[in-house]
Amino acid sequence: MTPGFTRWEQRLVDTGPAGAAIADAARAARTTVDTVDAITAARRDVTASVLGPVLVAYVSWVLRQAADEDLRRLFFLSRDGQVLLQLARQMQTGLEGGARELDLAYLHASREVWALAALGDTSPQTLAWVLSHSRDASLAGMLDRLGLRPITGSTAVALRQAGLDPGTLRRRLTRGRRRRLLTLLHDGGLSESILQAAQTRRGIVGRHLEQRGVFAGGAALVDIVGRGNQHRAAVVLAGHLGGDPPLGFAVGLQRDPTMPEAVRRLQRAWLYDENSGWGPTHHRALDVLALSVCAADHGTLLGYDEVGDRTTPRLASPDNRPVQEWGLPLVRQTLHALVAALDPLMVPQIGQDRALVAALVRNVEQFWASPTTAEAEAWGSFPYETGSGTNARVRPLAPPATITSVIRRSLLRRDRSWAHWDAAAARRGSKGAAAARAALHRVRS
Repeated sequence: MTPGFTRWEQRLVDTGPAGAAIADAARAARTTVDTVDAITAARRDVTASVLGPVLVAYVSWVLRQAADEDLRRLFFLSRDGQVLLQLARQMQTGLEGGARELDLAYLHASREVWALAALGDTSPQTLAWVLSHSRDASLAGMLDRLGLRPITGSTAVALRQAGLDPGTLRRRLTRGRRRRLLTLLHDGGLSESILQAAQTRRGIVGRHLEQRGVFAGGAALVDIVGRGNQHRAAVVLAGHLGGDPPLGFAVGLQRDPTMPEAVRRLQRAWLYDENSGWGPTHHRALDVLALSVCAADHGTLLGYDEVGDRTTPRLASPDNRPVQEWGLPLVRQTLHALVAALDPLMVPQIGQDRALVAALVRNVEQFWASPTTAEAEAWGSFPYETGSGTNARVRPLAPPATITSVIRRSLLRRDRSWAHWDAAAARRGSKGAAAARAALHRVRS
């Protein structure tokens, strides 16, 4: 191993000049950003050497892709795009040509707010998004998604007829109640109300995107991972308003058989696209950790308000206190130091070097599979947000494992959250939980 490099950085060095450049920058960030203990050091070091290089490579690809497609502006979607925008502005200063001339902007967006605005019918396929990220949702939260609150008399009657008592708005919906709600939405008496709510939402969302220049041509929306639903909504709204639909950039696009072909043609993926069969299947580790390191310092978008002839975003909170207290400022400081130490001449190459990209992904997967105790504590304590909108809940990414939690997840198949990080939970857990996990692993083997 090259002296002074971590195991993560050495893997990058071995890929060639671009990898060596980003490994040098990672080492510089580790040695210039001060920390107070082993936990904060692990937070800094993983940012500098594992997760930060992935973000830098992706932003490098975005800037070059935008220049190659002669785009004029990039909109980085909230909230994951906040840090990506900061990196792009910092990296752009060392570029030449079209990438240097790009207009970079932040756009407050939300899957819930935009999806309702783009709704055209109430078929089961169209309304499938209502049940996404709804594991802990309440009836109130689901109705908020559909613009059906405050509840009118006709809505209350329809809910009661379907066995959904409006008096239990705050109670968590069971799987059976969620199914009854979905049936009611497309077969019951709520279809007309939903379409009216969609039309109202479409007006204000469309005006906001028009005012920001999203439909003026030569634009792209920059996101992280997912199915590309926010981009799809923007394309639908562009069609309603007679504007030019934007392109959509993402680290990876997960499979969505309902995605229209016209929208797919406007989407660009850096690492994988399950809809077209390009690249590997999505990496759960990369998806979850990318969403963590890209946390924003403000709350989610709840909608837009009209102030005079302008529209302004309405946020759940101007400050994301849990993430700030966890250590977001240190992460941002480390990312800034990483880019500051990077050779500007290498920036255009980093996101295009497939050997380097493969090494970046291997680092993330290895970190996910076997974090040290300090790494598990530093990142397993991240306040991860599940659900969305008013259904959002915050919990540690990897709560310390107990014997009970191991049994529930391994034998009973319960509490199996998509974002749960088993290896870190085990590191943070009791010795009894670790022994139970090892025993169950031996049985399965």
